Amino acid sequence: MLQRSQNGEDGAAFGVAISAAIFTGLSHLQGIGPIADLAMGRTDNVNVLFAAGVALLFNVLMVVVAIAAIAVAVPQAIGHRSENQAPT
Repeated sequence: MLQRSQNGEDGAAFGVAISAAIFTGLSHLQGIGPIADLAMGRTDNVNVLFAAGVALLFNVLMVVVAIAAIAVAVPQAIGHRSENQAPT
């Protein structure tokens, strides 16, 4: 039986796994990478650089999604009571 983590580490593990899968999949591309024309210096690791960039952009996308979810889910009027509410 699976046990749920008490401190919310399950979501972080999925994020790391997806980023690693993106990096692994893209770093093994055959042929010239899509950013080979932009690369300066060594070009033997262009596929690895491209894969790392895409995986990092995925992480940035996940941060934006998390911020948007927090902005939608957290109430706007924290600490303000309406006059009809009884004090707690």
